[in-house]
Amino acid sequence: ALAFDARSLADEASKQQSEIAQAALRSVLRDTSRANLVGELPWIGWAELALAPLPARIPAADALTALRATTWKFQISEQDAGADYADMTGGILFTRARQPLPTWQTLRPLAFFATALGDPRLTDDEHLRAQAMALRACLRFVLQLMVTQDNAWLLRDPPRALGAVRRALWDQSCPLEASSLALIAISETLRSMDLRASKPSP
Repeated sequence: ALAFDARSLADEASKQQSEIAQAALRSVLRDTSRANLVGELPWIGWAELALAPLPARIPAADALTALRATTWKFQISEQDAGADYADMTGGILFTRARQPLPTWQTLRPLAFFATALGDPRLTDDEHLRAQAMALRACLRFVLQLMVTQDNAWLLRDPPRALGAVRRALWDQSCPLEASSLALIAISETLRSMDLRASKPSP
């Protein structure tokens, strides 16, 4: 849906592409079970926003905010982690995953939630602080996944690996998707913070 929408935006006369994008997006939102919908992030969220630029109403706004609220329920808190699993704090558990511990998959919803923070149609002033704090905790977990001077010795080429994002705290492989989504999530967080700071709430 996002790819079709990008093509329609590139060619303003391409009404057919826009209709295809709408149909694809509605199909995903309609036919994907709620338990699996988070796995379609960030793409469905970004497609929805691309098809409804400000100040238009977002058709799936309620579904996306409900999905975000549900996802945060699976975020590991300091109390959940305890001293033994403190590095997991802020990560998101995907209960259907083979390994029931947070991994780089946390970045999928995080990337969209970072975008949603800057959109008042998805994050109003009343909920801004709570959403920002949940996002902050999630970014803290992403920092734990990043290759730093402290753990770079575990990789074959430490200087080249610095800043990459590992698959999991116990897995030193660094898939390109993880590093890419981390960069997008951090960039979107900064962009959203700038947007909200430029229009401060009362």
